[in-house]
Amino acid sequence: MKANDSTVFTFIRCIPADGYYVKSVEYIETMDGEHSAIQALRLKQLFYDLNCDYCVMDTAGNSISIYEECSKITFDNIRGIEYPAWCAMNDDKMKDRAYDPNAVPLIQSIKVAGASGAQTNHEMATYTKTQFEQKKIKLLCNENEGREYMIENHKLMGMESTKVVNMIVPYVQTSRLVSEMINLEMQTGGGYIKLVEPSGHRKDRYSSLSYCLYYIKGLESAMRVKQDDRDDFEILAEYTNFF
Repeated sequence: MKANDSTVFTFIRCIPADGYYVKSVEYIETMDGEHSAIQALRLKQLFYDLNCDYCVMDTAGNSISIYEECSKITFDNIRGIEYPAWCAMNDDKMKDRAYDPNAVPLIQSIKVAGASGAQTNHEMATYTKTQFEQKKIKLLCNENEGREYMIENHKLMGMESTKVVNMIVPYVQTSRLVSEMINLEMQTGGGYIKLVEPSGHRKDRYSSLSYCLYYIKGLESAMRVKQDDRDDFEILAEYTNFF
């Protein structure tokens, strides 16, 4: 990884609407400099704690080490439980790479590299921008408002410092996500756009968000196809008598 890279865990709740999902970004957590096994453990803890359905993961470059750790059964010594092995559900080569042949296929493998990398980056950037413009993404409030809300509603002043930090962190992370996105610079080439971070800055939170949104974009397309098929049948039934 580059010196300014970090691992970001982003939790998005998808709320069905009329042919699309409202994306509610409800939790963000970052991890720096930890071994891939520790990152995989934390990922699985969050996945099951938050009752997630899918995991969207960057599986290119150095990120492959986290995928490989996720493809093993993971023992959580602190909680005294084990988590099943995972593998890719959309990439046969990545699925075959899984350490455990019985791994559960729930990882959406995304690789923004190679010949299709420019197009994928372009689609991610434009879709993310559109979702914000159309108000189809909901973020937590900023850290100051979040802290005030927690103090008023959850009596933070009497809690242990660790618990206080854990409850405030998602608001802090949201503020930093917004700051990252504001500072991104646009580059163009070959008819595609790409968002890059200025020197000394990060875009890891934005990247994590855009990867998730890219997968949700596919879910929305499938949703509209099913909706169109249903509508066609309903129209046919309206004008047809069955005896």
